[in-house]
Amino acid sequence: MTCRALIIDDDQHIRDSVGDIVASLGHEFECAGSQNAARKLLANREFSYVLLDLEIPVRDDGGFARPENGENLLEEMRQRPATADVPVIVMTAHGSDGPYLGVKQMKLGATDFVNKPFDNGKLDDAIRDALTERRHPNGRSPNVVVEPKLAGPLRPFEGGLLTLHERHAELCSVTILDNNGRGHAWRVLGLLAQKNDAGKYRSFSGTQLANKLGRRVDQNAVSQCIRALRKRVAKALREQMNIECGDRDVIQSGGSGYRLSPRIEVRRGGELGPSSNNDPGVEGRVTRDDPGDMGGVSGVNDRQRWILDQLRAGLELRRSDVERRFKCSPKTAKRDLAELRDRGLTEFIPKPAPGRYRLVDGNQADLRAISAN
Repeated sequence: MTCRALIIDDDQHIRDSVGDIVASLGHEFECAGSQNAARKLLANREFSYVLLDLEIPVRDDGGFARPENGENLLEEMRQRPATADVPVIVMTAHGSDGPYLGVKQMKLGATDFVNKPFDNGKLDDAIRDALTERRHPNGRSPNVVVEPKLAGPLRPFEGGLLTLHERHAELCSVTILDNNGRGHAWRVLGLLAQKNDAGKYRSFSGTQLANKLGRRVDQNAVSQCIRALRKRVAKALREQMNIECGDRDVIQSGGSGYRLSPRIEVRRGGELGPSSNNDPGVEGRVTRDDPGDMGGVSGVNDRQRWILDQLRAGLELRRSDVERRFKCSPKTAKRDLAELRDRGLTEFIPKPAPGRYRLVDGNQADLRAISAN
């Protein structure tokens, strides 16, 4: 029986390219450019497998394309008996961190993920694997949620995204460190995540890190901390991502001191992007001597740090935007804004009504503000 694929992507060029690959395997295919169009096809046709781009709009006639739409469709497929067993290959377009983002989709029920562009036959291989490795003797795929495949040789570490949340840090979507108040690793990682004026990660000697961490910390303690952190990172990536990470693949040393590898991209809690102690934005103005806090501004939560980043970027927001972003109550959003004002990080400008907040910095008068309402 001929295999039939459903290609879901809002880019006609991508649909054509993927269609050519599917046809070259001798398979038939149909295409959908939105979540609703895919739903209709899945409800009325049977497919051997699905090729899903996550960033799709809800409707064909326009709308905002976002990855959550593709994730919701994937969850729907896994909940419907008719499509629960259909292999789904997620097609990502996030550069070097695409495979690591794909792990989340595999936990939601995806069979595999392939990073764009589809060179070296990697999409062909993923399709073949989806149709053979998951097949039961009766020709059906098992009704299970697939976890990341860890069999086979280890892959070399090629860099990835380091996300610094308020309570934990992730590398390649794997938790590598918790902010539990014990040891020095949390503050060390926060210091190494800073960038200098040239946009490169700052280097610290053992003595410099010891001085940052406190009077009772010496170079030997710093060395032990770095060694333990490297081992922890390597163990997490090996066990959860099948990646072999060397001692200096993430934290480099020698010459100017300890520093993050340039193959690491730092972001903070899913916000606008990395910040640094020497960044001319919010963090650089508020803290003249960064204590190693993950957010650059000590004592602020993820919502408040996001608000400050929006102000720094010159974006205009309303309280309702904060509520939607974090799914928090109006009371919580008001409290966060009030705390920033009370700490002297922002100021309230009552006119014109309904009023607005702006950063406390005379050189930033051009920044738009968050509305009080």
